[in-house]
Amino acid sequence: KAFDKKNFNTLKFFLKKKKKYKKVILFAATFQIPDIIIKLIKLSPKNWLWLIRPHPRHTDLQKIKLTFRDNDIFNVDFEFASKVNLNSVLNNITHFITEVSSTFYDSLYFNVPSIVLQKDNNLFKKKIQSGNLKFSLNKDEIIRFIMKKKITKDKNKILSKPIYALNAVKKIISKIN
Repeated sequence: KAFDKKNFNTLKFFLKKKKKYKKVILFAATFQIPDIIIKLIKLSPKNWLWLIRPHPRHTDLQKIKLTFRDNDIFNVDFEFASKVNLNSVLNNITHFITEVSSTFYDSLYFNVPSIVLQKDNNLFKKKIQSGNLKFSLNKDEIIRFIMKKKITKDKNKILSKPIYALNAVKKIISKIN
């Protein structure tokens, strides 16, 4: 129960903090932070909050924090995105970015406009047609996509009951096939 209370407090603190920002962008890091993310954050308005969710097995969080500090970037948050369940995070963001993470399927399920930092999009043509997925390595294109693209009104939500999560996973898998 202490774990749940801690996560609840993290969520509560984040929801209060989030009100100050126009956009909340999640970057799901697989290894380290690519240069384009640093450039995007520096180019973005200060009223955009960037959440960094490092991969639990492949990322050195301390090194990432130093990277941002060394670049004088302070509109980033690691706590919420790293400690709270991914579904809760996706319910509280406006945009999602990744290099190569299957979590973008989750973001699309939640109808969150998403960007994959890759040029090759052959595997995802159907997802691109939905208008909620962009493949790009061009920082200006990405900034324009974030500025223009708003979260879909019919945002899906996963409730905390296990049966709902199981049904959501089945729905995601059926869309992949």
